[in-house]
Amino acid sequence: MVNDAGYSVLRDISLDGLDVCEIGPGTLPHRGFWKGTPANFTAIDTKAEFLAASRERARCPFTEIIVNPDEHQLPLRDESIDLLLSFYSFEHLHPLADYLDEYARLLKPGGRIVGAIPNEGGLAWGLGRFLSSRRWVHANTDIDYDKIICWEHPNFCDTVISELEKRFVAERMSRFPPIGFPSRNLTLLTRFIFRNV
Repeated sequence: MVNDAGYSVLRDISLDGLDVCEIGPGTLPHRGFWKGTPANFTAIDTKAEFLAASRERARCPFTEIIVNPDEHQLPLRDESIDLLLSFYSFEHLHPLADYLDEYARLLKPGGRIVGAIPNEGGLAWGLGRFLSSRRWVHANTDIDYDKIICWEHPNFCDTVISELEKRFVAERMSRFPPIGFPSRNLTLLTRFIFRNV
C-alpha cells in the first residue's frame, strides 16, 4: 500500500511517445500506473536478472543497460531523456550530488524527474521501521539491522529534496498519508515531479 502510494504520482503524467529512463526499475511494480506507452524505455540496473523482469513487463521498445554500482556516469547522450523515473532509489545513492548532476545532463530541457522516496529521517518512518521490519530482523536473524540501514540509506528525505531543488524546478510534491499540513516528519513518503530547466 505504501509503495503504491508513491507510484500513484504516475497517474498525472503521460508517458505516451516519450523517451523514459529508470534507474533501478526492479520488476516495474509501477507498470499498472502508466498512462500511455513510451517510445522507448531505458532500464538501468546493476544486475541482468532485474532487467529481464523489467523487459517482460514493459511491453514497449526497451533498452537495457547494466552498470557498475559505484559508477554514476551513464552511457547515454546529453539531453536524450524526456522523463526519468526514480522510485525508492535516491535514498541509496552516494554521493547523491554526482548522480543528480548526471541525471540533469541526461534530461532534455523541460524533461522531468518523477518518483517517490521514503521519508527517511522522519519520526513516522523511523517508528514504523522500529515496530515492523527492525523487530522482525532482530527476532529472526543475526543481522545488524541498524548498520545495514545506515549503509543502505545514506540520504535522508530532506537531503534528497534539497539536492533536487538545487538542480531542478519543483512542479509538485505531496506526502503520504495526507495529514492536512506539509510535514515530512509525520508522513511515510514524499512523491515528486521536478522539471529540468
